[in-house]
Amino acid sequence: MSTMKLYIYTLILSALSTISIAQTVDCSRTATLHGSTAYDTEGTAYLERMLDGSVQLRLGADFKADSGPDVQVYLSNDSTSIAGGVMIVDLGSSDGIAHFSGEITFQLSDVDIDEYDYLVFRCIQFNAYWGGGTWSEGDCGGGIDVPIDTTGVDVAVCPPSLVATTDWASEVTVCPTDGIPDSVELRSSIEVDLGVDYSFLIVDGSGALTAVVETNYYDFEGSSLDTQYVYGVSYKGALDYSLGAVLDSVTADSCLELSSLTTFLTVIKEDCDSTVMVSCPESTTATTDWASEVTVCPTDGIPDSVELRSSIDVDLGVDYSFLIVDGNGALTAVVETNYYDFEGSGLDTQYVYGVSYKGALDYTLGAVLDSVTADSCLELSSLTTFLTVIKEDCDSTVMVSCPESTISSFGGVQEVTVCPNDGLPDSVALSTSIEVDLGVDYSYLIVNAEGNLTAVVEVDHYNFEGSSLETEYVYGVAHRGTLDYTLGTPIDSITADSCAQLSSLTSFLTINKTNCAPTHTCLETNVATTGWVSEVNICPSDSIADVILFINNQAIEAGDHYAYIITDTMRQVITVAQGASYDFEGSGDATMRVYGVSYAGSLDYSVGVSIDSITADSCYILSDSMLYLTVNKTNCDIPVDTTTFRSVSGRIVTASGEAIAGATVTASGTLSATTDAEGYYTLDSIATDVAVTIVATYDDLAANGMSSLDLILVTRHILDIEAFSDPVQLIAADVNGNGSVSSADLVVMQRVLLDLDSGFSGQPSWQLLDAGQELDLNILSSGVAQQITIEAGTTNVTEVDFVAIKTGDVNGSVSVE
Repeated sequence: MSTMKLYIYTLILSALSTISIAQTVDCSRTATLHGSTAYDTEGTAYLERMLDGSVQLRLGADFKADSGPDVQVYLSNDSTSIAGGVMIVDLGSSDGIAHFSGEITFQLSDVDIDEYDYLVFRCIQFNAYWGGGTWSEGDCGGGIDVPIDTTGVDVAVCPPSLVATTDWASEVTVCPTDGIPDSVELRSSIEVDLGVDYSFLIVDGSGALTAVVETNYYDFEGSSLDTQYVYGVSYKGALDYSLGAVLDSVTADSCLELSSLTTFLTVIKEDCDSTVMVSCPESTTATTDWASEVTVCPTDGIPDSVELRSSIDVDLGVDYSFLIVDGNGALTAVVETNYYDFEGSGLDTQYVYGVSYKGALDYTLGAVLDSVTADSCLELSSLTTFLTVIKEDCDSTVMVSCPESTISSFGGVQEVTVCPNDGLPDSVALSTSIEVDLGVDYSYLIVNAEGNLTAVVEVDHYNFEGSSLETEYVYGVAHRGTLDYTLGTPIDSITADSCAQLSSLTSFLTINKTNCAPTHTCLETNVATTGWVSEVNICPSDSIADVILFINNQAIEAGDHYAYIITDTMRQVITVAQGASYDFEGSGDATMRVYGVSYAGSLDYSVGVSIDSITADSCYILSDSMLYLTVNKTNCDIPVDTTTFRSVSGRIVTASGEAIAGATVTASGTLSATTDAEGYYTLDSIATDVAVTIVATYDDLAANGMSSLDLILVTRHILDIEAFSDPVQLIAADVNGNGSVSSADLVVMQRVLLDLDSGFSGQPSWQLLDAGQELDLNILSSGVAQQITIEAGTTNVTEVDFVAIKTGDVNGSVSVE
């Protein structure tokens, strides 16, 4: 038994051991209980500390709650979530209590009376918030300390979570080869909106991502027989991932919190023979509050949607359906959801059963109930426990009552602040004081300051991201039949088929808006060339490239964007350099100047006009008008050159044979070439009478191709658990360039992975080596050849090849696409 489960069971046993000796209460806190939108909970709870220091939880004589299979009671610091809380007792049948009304006392162990602010009732089987209350400050001190938001800006927080399946099991076995759905329920320890700010991640044994799931279920049928693992991720904004990449490569717009890497759901696969009989559990069927009888009015033109319930946890429409039959036992409908609308179904009494099955359900409407079959197994619910639907002939002209309500966000909050223009979701929870079916007989109305309707919402939340900055207000409307409205008209113009009752006009939710649009940065700079030279001399007429490298005093791009502007001596724009260099060969004899501009958005300029006329979409700052780079021109005579020339060519690929495009190859630091898409390069015009040294370089993000798996492999090599057998791994692991692989290399790799350092201390991001050298396991001590010498007197030389090794990527996972 796990430590967590043992702790929970200890609390349950302690709670069930009530003390019969009367003691005096030293101090107490009280909570008025309330239900959720779906379940009733009422009465008073008492958290009491006795004179001997013990603590007890007492539910008063007025306590009453809807019953459920495993309604667990928690002390928590979240009004609706049990995350981080402590369980007191399971009121359901699993512990033999089944106590849902009247007074009862539970003794608590190791609980501080001031430690928690809320009492939370939660049904684990249905993953539903049942109800709860807020503890008063009482006479013990403590109480709720609500933080005040002085910024008016929501801070994105992603809570940690744990992942399991039904009954919080951490392991499940499926048969993915038998042609029968293997839908596994996925659970998280926190209450979240799946697909909005929480998803489940499925990985294989190597830690590679195989699927991202945005619902509470995933069907493993048809997957391989390899064991898979399910984690969870809490995030804000859009989730960014690539299937096949490692788990920790997943990112999001704002924040991201992976579930515990030691607490996950293991999905074990078995190769099952599809002919083996699959078990279909028996069930019982009822409606809300487990009533076995309900009365409807199917002739009044108003929906009669009845909730259908089963005593087992199932996937409706996958392996469970509800069967509706008439008084003769003939099948009239098969329902694959939790609701069925009996409006228009006639006045004859009908009965609802359930059927648990595997594969496809086979039935014929009008046939008898027991004629229903399925592919593998089928189990009808108990024929003595069913839901009876009684029909009444209601006059549709009778006025139907629509109750009045009040509106708030969760916890009774009447005012919230959002940032609708920061590109991040602003989903606000909506709550009403009455129990309703959203979209069936209740809707939320969003209006502007003039009282005109801007949106109608039929779910319990609304995303205000992208709305205007004007304050909006949320009301509710209880209605019968179809709601009739026009956006942009006053709220009181809304009508419905039978009745429509607006929520109290004095009780509404105010949505304040804050302008959180991203700001742009532009920084002042000055310009020079390498070595901070402010003047250079070139010969633009000798047919030899005159590439000048530029630099600004920010050392990096200043602000959002940066460009170098080339002008004449009168500061008239000639061109804008695309990058930090420009080839002045063929630019004429006139002196030129180079300035810089830091800007955001798009740069707006015209050739031939003053540099001072340049503008940009957002902000822009020209470099100092007195600090520029002067480019002087000399009319150089082209000497007669009797030198003969040759070319050098080759290819650059990774150790796995993947072509490296965009690498730079230089000959003795003068001539250079760039590899094409297939990794090939050619260096022309190399004098034949001198020896040259060929060097190749390729730059990339230091962390590219690196993951926690590389750290594990290096650690196993250092500890001699699994030493490297490939010289390429040794070269990649020596990230500090000291000729050995040690814990010092691990420290450098960790700092790069954590984005504490942008590069390695002693190596470039890629090492390009002479492909012709012999590599063995002594390569670090014998030395790595990173250049190739071409002797004088040779003619054209081919196959001067390099092999590219990504520093830090010892498992060779890097992609150069």
